[in-house]
Amino acid sequence: MLKSAMTILIVTFAVTTMANQAGASCETRKKISGEWKADDGGTYHFRWAENGVWWVGLSPDGGDAWTNVFSGTYDNRTKRITGNWSDIRSSGGWKDAKEKQGQITLQLIGEGPDKEVKGFKKVQGTGWNFGATNWFQKCQ
Repeated sequence: MLKSAMTILIVTFAVTTMANQAGASCETRKKISGEWKADDGGTYHFRWAENGVWWVGLSPDGGDAWTNVFSGTYDNRTKRITGNWSDIRSSGGWKDAKEKQGQITLQLIGEGPDKEVKGFKKVQGTGWNFGATNWFQKCQ
């Protein structure tokens, strides 16, 4: 019993230490612009200037399977980014051009683009098969 309790304690300590060390290398950003990872496995390169926001999103294989682009605006009052996205490359083919484009709204997570940006969460969208719902900072 003592041995199993000691094993649990050691494993818990090791997991906690690794998690803390992994989190220590990730700092909160003070801007929207830059590289973000998403839960669809893609890498998104954001650019923010005044209230305009753009991105190019690449599939995990560097964009071979899919690549999409976005153009929209940032609302400082609601902390939301709203705009239009479109696939410009898709390994699934082009059944209908309407399927591969749409509108999307993201909620900024954090204090604001000039203070703290932790990530983004999709709050609404149109179009078929846009997979990302959460964007987060890629840790080194």
